Amino acid sequence: MTLASAIWTRGGDARWLRAERSASFTNLIVEHSADLSNADFATLDLSRSVWPKDRNDSAAFDMQGMSYKYICSVSKNEPQSHQALLKLADQSAYSADVYRRLEEFFHAKAIAVMQMKLSLQENVGSEKNTFAAASGLGG
Repeated sequence: MTLASAIWTRGGDARWLRAERSASFTNLIVEHSADLSNADFATLDLSRSVWPKDRNDSAAFDMQGMSYKYICSVSKNEPQSHQALLKLADQSAYSADVYRRLEEFFHAKAIAVMQMKLSLQENVGSEKNTFAAASGLGG
C-alpha cells in the first residue's frame, strides 16, 4: 500500500495507523511536522523522503511507539539504510523507545545474516565431505 509518494506537505498525522502489509512513504517531503507515533507497520519504506529536522520542537517529528517488522530508508542498500534510520531517529522527538526498536530490528537482521552464512558454510562442508567419500579420498 503506497500511503504517500512524490508529495510535499506541511505536516502529516498518522498516529495509530495500522498497515498489515507493506506501507510506503517514498519521495515525501514533510516540512513542519509528522506524527507516526504508535503506528504499526508490517513493512515500512521511507526511501527518498525528507522529514522535519527540529528536535527542539517536540511536535516536529514523532516516532514513539511506532512498530514494524521491516523498515528501510534507503532501498536495496542495508548499511546505508541503517545509517539513515539512525539519523532519522536522531531527528525525532527523543525517546529511548525509538532507538530500542531500531536496535532490535538491526539485531534481528544481523542474526538472520549470520544464520544464513553458517548454513552456507555447513552446506559447503557437507558437499566437500560427500565428494571426498564418493571419490575415495575421504577418511
